[in-house]
Amino acid sequence: MQFYQKQFEARKNAGYTMLFAVLVSTVLLSIGIFILNVSKKEVLLSAIGRESALAFYAADGGVECAHYHNVASPTLFNVASNGSTVAGSISCGGQTVTIPVTTAVSGVTGIVAPANRQNKVEFNIDAISFCAKVTVTKNYTYVAAVPATETSPGSDASYSLVSTTIDSRGYNTCDATDPRRVERGLRETIQ
Repeated sequence: MQFYQKQFEARKNAGYTMLFAVLVSTVLLSIGIFILNVSKKEVLLSAIGRESALAFYAADGGVECAHYHNVASPTLFNVASNGSTVAGSISCGGQTVTIPVTTAVSGVTGIVAPANRQNKVEFNIDAISFCAKVTVTKNYTYVAAVPATETSPGSDASYSLVSTTIDSRGYNTCDATDPRRVERGLRETIQ
């Protein structure tokens, strides 16, 4: 009878070992799944950071290109006397970009003198893996005519350039329907 009692006690303790093994394996599996989930999020976040950097570099390239050509040829983005810009072309990022013909965006005309004037020129830089939309805005102020006097020859009415603003929107891809498209923008104002 004593043999039967020891055999019964051994079976009674065997269930605790199995329960302990299941609990330990469940905890280890949960920790593994948690680490995998965090790793997936880190990979996705680093990919978004890379795409964001590409979009930023595209925007920066657009600003630098427009700034360079604005300094090298100050009349390139100007409005001609007939109200439109003279179409030209510039080289940006190894490609030729055509500057479109655009008209001036004038302010409200006053009773005494015309208001300040603003003109915008927009162009795109499309590369293989990124693109940028660049807008060059020149702000002019109206300078009234000064009549000639005995001591001064006077001056004609004109517009004086106040500032140039270059807005560049960079994109990591040129596909506008891509759900992972990232936009970064830069603005430079030259006084």
